[in-house]
Amino acid sequence: MSRSSSIIIIGAGVVGVHSAWFLQNAGFEVTLVDQHSESAQETSFANGSQLSYGHVEPWASKETYPQILRALWDERSPILFRLRADLAQWRWALAFLREGTATRYQHNLKQLLTLALRSRRAHLRLQEALRIDYKEQNKGIIHLYATEEAYQRGIHHAQVVNDLGYPRYPLTRDELFRLEPSLQHALTPIVGATYCPEDASGDAKVWTQALCHDFLAKGGTFLKAKRVHSLWHSEGRVKGIVFDNQEKLEGQRVILCSGVMTPSLVKPLGLSIPIYPVKGYSITLPITDPSVINEVSLTDDQGKIVLSRLGDTLRVAGTAEFIGWDLTLNQQRVDFLVERTKAIFPKGLDFRELNAWTGLRPVTPSGYPFIGQSSLSGLYFNTGHGTLGWTLSAGSAEQLTEDILREHP
Repeated sequence: MSRSSSIIIIGAGVVGVHSAWFLQNAGFEVTLVDQHSESAQETSFANGSQLSYGHVEPWASKETYPQILRALWDERSPILFRLRADLAQWRWALAFLREGTATRYQHNLKQLLTLALRSRRAHLRLQEALRIDYKEQNKGIIHLYATEEAYQRGIHHAQVVNDLGYPRYPLTRDELFRLEPSLQHALTPIVGATYCPEDASGDAKVWTQALCHDFLAKGGTFLKAKRVHSLWHSEGRVKGIVFDNQEKLEGQRVILCSGVMTPSLVKPLGLSIPIYPVKGYSITLPITDPSVINEVSLTDDQGKIVLSRLGDTLRVAGTAEFIGWDLTLNQQRVDFLVERTKAIFPKGLDFRELNAWTGLRPVTPSGYPFIGQSSLSGLYFNTGHGTLGWTLSAGSAEQLTEDILREHP
C-alpha cells in the first residue's frame, strides 16, 4: 500500500520542523515524519538553549587537537574521545584532522558565520510573525575565560568575528561584573570575557513545538510514531519512504533532517555522508534565588559548558563524547556539569532536582551542515548541524527552500 505527498521530511527536530514550515510557506505540500509521538524529542529536547550566532568557531582547529589528545586518558575531560573498532569513526576522525588547517578553518568559520547571520535574520522574522513565548532572553551571550592565555585567544576570536561583520568584543572583569553581577559570586577563576550582544537564548524545545503547531494549523501533515525502515528508490531516483510495516509513502522529494541516523539511511543507496554522533549532556535546575543567577546566557570556556536561564530554571549543557551511538547516561559526565555549575553559581540553585539528559549531536568534520540535493534525484539533505542546530536551523531551512524553488518555481 502506498500514499503520496509532494515533499516528505524525515525528522521532526528543530531542523526538520523549520524545513517543513519554510517549504509549506513557499507553497509546497509537506509531510513531516518522526519515530516519536511529538516533535523535538531527541537532540532538540534539552540542549544548551543558545542562539549563538557569534560563537560558531569550527571544532576542527589546531587549538582543539591537544584537548582531544588529553581526553584519551581523562574520563572527566570536557571532550572525551574513545577510539573504537568503527571504520566510520576513523574515517570521520581523519576528515576532521584535514579540516583543521589554518586555511580550512578560516573558510569553515566564514561559511558558518554567513549561514548563522542569515539564520538570525530568518529567526527574527519568524518571531515577529508568530510571537512564540519560548522563555527568550535577548541579552546576548558572554564567553568566560579562566586563564590569560585563553582570554587572549578569545579576544582574537572576537576580532575575527567582528571583522566578518558581527559584533563580538572583549570585556574586562569590571565590565563583565557590571553586565552580569551574578558572576561576582563565582568560585572559579575568571580573567576576562568576550560578549556578543546580538546573540540570544531560550527553550529550543518550546520553540520547535510551537513552530510545528503552526505548521499543522496551516494544513501540514505530521506522521507521528512512524519509524522509517528505508528509502524507496528505483531507476536512479528516490521516490519516497518505506515504514517498518512495509507501507510506502510516495513523494516528489525526500528531505533527510534525520541527524545521526542519516548515514544508515543513505548507505543502502550507495551513498556515504560523514556525520558522526557526538554525545552531549544537560541538567536543568530549579532557581531558588534569581538575584544570584545569570540573566545573560554564558559559555564557560574552561568547562566547555553553557548556562542559560529559562524562566525559573537554569539549563546547563555541554561536554562532548566521541563514543559512537551510545545513549547511556554517564554519571561522571553529569557530576562534571554539577561541579562546574557550583563553581560558577555556588548559591541560588536546587541541585536535588537535576533533570539530567543526554543526546547525540550530528557533527560533520568541517562543522558545516549538508544542505541541498544529493547525487540522487529526489533526495535532499538538511542535516549535520552539530551543536549549532537551533542557531542555524532557520537559515538552513530558508536556503534549502530557495534551492528547491529554483528547481520548481
